[in-house]
Amino acid sequence: MDLSPLFSLSFWFTLQQNALSPGFARAFFIVFALIIIGAAVMRIVARNAKEDRYTVRLYRKIAAAGMTMGFIGLFWLFLAFEEVYLFGARFWFLFWLVGGGVWVYFIVIFAKKKIPALRTEDAHMREANKYLPKKKKRN
Repeated sequence: MDLSPLFSLSFWFTLQQNALSPGFARAFFIVFALIIIGAAVMRIVARNAKEDRYTVRLYRKIAAAGMTMGFIGLFWLFLAFEEVYLFGARFWFLFWLVGGGVWVYFIVIFAKKKIPALRTEDAHMREANKYLPKKKKRN
């Protein structure tokens, strides 16, 4: 199996449609469907999570990324399978990969840098607010 066309720009940026082989179409479908299923599971986990609100926000961000990228991938697969001239082109898959990579990057930044900063900010606010008067609860 010759993989050299995968490394040429003319392979990726041509508008001439070549039909997807059944094996590749099935593999793409399985990958995109697994991304959507994983995102649905993450959404259920976020809904039932007992963790703090920042972890739940992280779960929701992952679920949103998975759902969006999964459905965009399935839509691209449909257009490529139907050999639509412009929108079924191979370079959209490259854009999909780059977009997914950027989205994952921002999710990792949120998880590694923002969540710890937000947690320490919350701790400082709780420490400052513990001396402030609170509303009295009514019976």
